[in-house]
Amino acid sequence: MKQRLRPILWLLLREYLEHRRLWALAIGLGLAIIALDLALSLGGQAPAGGLHVMYHSTRALESVSGNRTGTHMIGSLAALGGYDLLLNTIAVLFALTLAVALFSYGLACLYDERRDRSLLFWKSLPISDAQCVAAKAITGLAVLPLVYAVTGLTTVWAAWAINIGLPMTAGPTPPMTAARLVGFSALVLGVLPVYAISLTPGLGWLMLCSAAVRRHPAIIALGMPLLCALLNVFGLPNPIWHWVAAPLVPAGVGHALQSIEAGQAPATALAWVYQPMSQPDPWGGVILGLAFLAAATYCRRRHAVLA
Repeated sequence: MKQRLRPILWLLLREYLEHRRLWALAIGLGLAIIALDLALSLGGQAPAGGLHVMYHSTRALESVSGNRTGTHMIGSLAALGGYDLLLNTIAVLFALTLAVALFSYGLACLYDERRDRSLLFWKSLPISDAQCVAAKAITGLAVLPLVYAVTGLTTVWAAWAINIGLPMTAGPTPPMTAARLVGFSALVLGVLPVYAISLTPGLGWLMLCSAAVRRHPAIIALGMPLLCALLNVFGLPNPIWHWVAAPLVPAGVGHALQSIEAGQAPATALAWVYQPMSQPDPWGGVILGLAFLAAATYCRRRHAVLA
């Protein structure tokens, strides 16, 4: 068992070394937010919220995906004020940055090794294509979300501590209590497995484009979902869009955040997120995502480096 896991661990280390900028992005964002929050607190300024803009921007996605979870979640956060809005805005910023990082990673992880010809070196080692693709999928589905979640929660706790020690004179509401912040942290960490399940078809599609497309994989990666979205707007049956893009925000997150806001236990809030897992739709997306990953493995085995 150890002999089988050891190559995966070394390949995970390779992913970290080759994509250090994605980890540095999370740390840099956290440090920038803490510095800005500290400066605002010392200056006696109230936290400014950008979630109301996000709410109205997300309404456009409703008509395309048919999934109201993102708008419901952002709308719930936008209803908050003062410190609650500040801390939840930090969480949303990290979530959006994670989405950009995952998109960049999914498109580059298999394409770059063909472009810089490092694929020839890795093929000379006793490592299978399936192991390489599995390590990249684990990085995208588990490692990156966990790193961004921990970094984001650390930033949230640091901002909370700063605002407790240096209260904002213009703040309209008292700071979020430690108990509610603990519940929020438990919710963020508890939703990660569901997030990985929801993300599987989307990341699998990006990795397939990264492995199969010879030029400009981003065009194909975005073009096909946009075409499916257009079909969805006209009401045509489109299960591909329903499985790939619509569940990028796990269903029930908005209700879970409202449960935490109401002071309910984290287990009650997580029940809203895990309840949809009893339906067949999420698992259909997982099957589709695994098919994408299998096709990416086949393409990596068959394709040579880029000319």
